[in-house]
Amino acid sequence: MRDANGEPSEPGSDARRQWLTRWKSWAVTQLAADAPQPVKVQLRVDVERALARYRPDADETEIRDVVSSVIEEAAARVAAKDAEQFREACKEVMIALASTYLQAALVKF
Repeated sequence: MRDANGEPSEPGSDARRQWLTRWKSWAVTQLAADAPQPVKVQLRVDVERALARYRPDADETEIRDVVSSVIEEAAARVAAKDAEQFREACKEVMIALASTYLQAALVKF
């Protein structure tokens, strides 16, 4: 067997790949069900990067903490993007209704 670089795969690489797959799958399930696909893909990449220096026999509690922090970062990015979209939508509504607000203010005074 050869890896993606064409090199012979290491004896423990299949076990490591399965271990990484398990943690990446767990991380994705921790996101909101309606999370966009690009967020899920980036989360998988981030989890794999975060676990690069860990081994499958490492302390599971420590690994869970590391993966949880990556999940929190991803969720924060999604929340920030949602908040920005909400602000933009509110701004568009305010601009669209500006003339109505001005007319009501002129009538009132």
